[in-house]
Order: sequence, then structure tokens, then C-alpha cells
Amino acid sequence: MVDVLLFSCGIDSLSAWFFMKKPKCIYMDLNTPYSKKEMVTIKKLENLIPDLKVEIIKGINLGQFEKGDKAFISNRNLILAAIACNYGNRIIIGGIEDDCVEDKCPKAFNAMSLCLETIAKKPSPIIEVYSPFWSVSKSEIIQWMLEHVENVKQILRTSVSCYSEDLGQCGDCPSCLRKAVAFEACGLNLDFFKKDVTRCSLIIQYIKDMKAGNYTEKRTKETLAVFKKWGWPI
Repeated sequence: MVDVLLFSCGIDSLSAWFFMKKPKCIYMDLNTPYSKKEMVTIKKLENLIPDLKVEIIKGINLGQFEKGDKAFISNRNLILAAIACNYGNRIIIGGIEDDCVEDKCPKAFNAMSLCLETIAKKPSPIIEVYSPFWSVSKSEIIQWMLEHVENVKQILRTSVSCYSEDLGQCGDCPSCLRKAVAFEACGLNLDFFKKDVTRCSLIIQYIKDMKAGNYTEKRTKETLAVFKKWGWPI
């Protein structure tokens, strides 16, 4: 298998690069509000990590289809995986255990693999859309990074998972909140968020959704414990 990693500047894809022994990385500029920020972050990460080189692919305007506060783009991962087939036949996307997205789960990845292999020019190698992290949470990924990667705290703080267009982590979007919860669970400092993420406007709704059973038991237990530590009534 020839591996190619879809790189996004977030912790999941960054840790997948280390975990999968530094495969080729591609970043697709989807012309979203946060695309420029991600490309700036790529340069920062390349300066921090000597072996990291990310090829940037432009001209794919999926940002026009983005919806909601979670920046959802329908079929995004299938489209990106189809393009990535030009670089390798095992397409690595950093999906994790408690992802709640229609196109980022084992069932969806299996369906994508079958689709891409069916329509590929024959004869062709097996095509697989793959994540190494379906059985682990974001905090467990961070813990693995802390144990295996040099200069890891600076790397983790430089990584970006945020839907705002401004540089850095806004501290008030779903991606920022999820990252902050994982950082807190691992005992890492939160001082790089622009706003006080412990008072994020989304927390009250997350508490309601988690108590209603809308998230996995592991994610719910960890997140509510962090919210309680931050002073929220649980």
C-alpha cells in the first residue's frame, strides 16, 4: 500500500502522521474562511518538525457549501479521498472513536473504499480509506503524542482546530471546545485560546446533549468531568 495522509493542521491528522511513520501529506485548500489560517499553520508546523513537508493543492472550492457552526460540508471526505487517490491507495484521514460526523466513521470509510475501488481504472491496487484511531479518543491521542514525540507541547499548541478565519484558536467554536477538553484531560495549559474557552458559549448545550445520550459514554464522561472542573454545574 502507498500511504497518503489528508492533512488538516489539527491534532488528529498531525498525530496520524507520526503514528503512521511519516507518510506523504497533502492539504487541500477548500476556500473556507479558515483555509488561509491553516496554510499559515502548515508553515509553522513545517518549521517545528524537520521531516514534515505538506503539499498544498488549490482550486477546490468546497467552502461555498459549508453549513452550520460545525462547518459541515456534505461528502467532503469522499471528495477529498477521491482526489487523494492520485497520490496513494491507502488514504489516511484522522477519524477518532467519538467522531459524530456522517462521513467520518468506520461504516462511511468502508463505503468510500468500496466506491473508489469500484470506479478505479483497472487493473488497480486495493483502495482503502483508513484511520488508525477508531478505538481511541482525542485525549488518548494527545497522551500518545506526549509519550512519543519530541517538542510535543509546542507542536500541539501550534496545531489548529478552529472554524474562525482569524489566526489561532478562537476559543468559542465546537472544534476549539473539543480540543480544550482533551488538553484539560491531559493536564495541558489552555492559555493559547483567544477567549476563555472554559466559559465557551456552547458548553450549556453540550451538557444538555451529553446528558440526553447524544455522545459516546467515554466522551460524555470525560467532557462532563472537565466541565465540572471548570466550575459548571453538572
